[in-house]
Amino acid sequence: MMAVPTCSDIKKDYSRFFAEYLKDAHDFALLSEEEAHVLLTKGHLGRERFNGELYASTSIDFSSRRLKATDLCSEFSAQCLLSSVANIIDHISSEGFVEISAEKSQLLKFTLKCLIVAKAELATLELESDRAEKATLFLSLNLLVAIRDDEYCFTALNDGGILKNLKVDILASNGDSSNGPSGMSPLDHLYILANRAHLFDMQLTAKELFCICADEMIRTQKVFIINQSNTIGLIQRIIINLASTVEEVVTTFDSINRLMEKNNQSNDDEKLLTYSMEDMDYLVVEAHNRACSLTFIGDTKNAEKLLTVALNLLPHCSKEVESYGSEIRRAYRGVIGRQEPASLSTGGDLISLLKD
Repeated sequence: MMAVPTCSDIKKDYSRFFAEYLKDAHDFALLSEEEAHVLLTKGHLGRERFNGELYASTSIDFSSRRLKATDLCSEFSAQCLLSSVANIIDHISSEGFVEISAEKSQLLKFTLKCLIVAKAELATLELESDRAEKATLFLSLNLLVAIRDDEYCFTALNDGGILKNLKVDILASNGDSSNGPSGMSPLDHLYILANRAHLFDMQLTAKELFCICADEMIRTQKVFIINQSNTIGLIQRIIINLASTVEEVVTTFDSINRLMEKNNQSNDDEKLLTYSMEDMDYLVVEAHNRACSLTFIGDTKNAEKLLTVALNLLPHCSKEVESYGSEIRRAYRGVIGRQEPASLSTGGDLISLLKD
């Protein structure tokens, strides 16, 4: 007996079919502009493998306008390719977040070239549309995450100008959902992609995206993203776990410390970001443990910074973690005792914390 296709199956088939149809529409739009019986010499067809000079670059570049497309292209042909890309992403996403097959991987790489061509066509037409640029920006990021190549995505984010443009877009939107895709704010959409990258074990990419989310939350004093469980504490804990250098860890803890200092100096009426007691417990223990590890390898400077944060956060912890205060102070004394006298930190607030 033949199996009855489900709604999910129909949606997957429809997205793939429509993506192919749109590539054909792009080709037809170019061919219709050619003279009769003349070979298309300057058009870039969706059915080609894109092996020409235009496609030597396989990266999405928002930082330059070097790519040029045919003078036969139109806004319609470019939009056909962009819509095709969107449908391929939808096709891949509809299968869930399982490991993608080699066939799907090749399909995504070909789709990436389609996106590069679409951007080249839009650049050639010199269309000035902020809305189109923003849509293409998030479409590119969706595709890069779907490809699941962490190093490639990380490079495109930084060298291709995507991160720079994302920050500008998020700053400009200021939380306004009307400026983002699917009725969400750009920050909401970015957070979803950060989580997806994290799920795909794209650590470099996820860390970059989560850092933008955390910076924007601190800038706007946004309490959570999308739902109340996505707090600044949760995001910064993820960033610490994804950090690949000591500097990144120290920078994140320094940001937490400065935020808490701001809270302590604020008026009761001010709306401020706060951390749960669970967050405080985690951060103090993590700062202490990482500081001890750094001490073992001789990095007493950064160990001191982490222990300073741990001591400053300690009063906000649960009684259980507060009971380890003596050990944290002892670790701090041990660290400054191993440093040169000129580098000792003897601020008044720290001196009081060191008293048992």
